[in-house]
Amino acid sequence: VLRPSWSALTRQVKGLLDAFASPGGDLVIVRATDSLFVYLGGGEKLGRRIGAVPFSGREIVMIQWATGRNVGRWNQEIAAMVRRGLPAPKVVPPPKDP
Repeated sequence: VLRPSWSALTRQVKGLLDAFASPGGDLVIVRATDSLFVYLGGGEKLGRRIGAVPFSGREIVMIQWATGRNVGRWNQEIAAMVRRGLPAPKVVPPPKDP
């Protein structure tokens, strides 16, 4: 169940395109026009934003890879990329709220 609701999220996140809430409702991940954002859950209001990953339009990995039967394949693909010299993850500061 998406909590906050889609209509509440569209009022709170500029450029909202997609959203996912953890089963316990403690985390909400939203995809906006140019970033993925991670928020603490908070009922019908988003809690504090705790992460952001800016991207260009072609950098998003299909969400289907991160769920269900595709998780094993995703893990294998990432392990193979690391063996081939995948750059280490980098932490970037979240964009400022508008």
